Amino acid sequence: MANSLFTCNYCDQSDQVSPLQHFQNRGEQYWICSQHPPILNHNLVQLVDKLPGFDLVRPFEARR
Repeated sequence: MANSLFTCNYCDQSDQVSPLQHFQNRGEQYWICSQHPPILNHNLVQLVDKLPGFDLVRPFEARR
């Protein structure tokens, strides 16, 4: 198996194991595997410890 440069920023699974989706935040680029897109849509709080700068992101309801 070839070495992968891309891994899920949530679970560290490589693109050799699962398809990855690209996303950006504050000028940085990240990847999330096909098992974790719901985190981006419903539970961003789960990424606080995984991605630099996400400590400033609050759930939508908290911004009202």
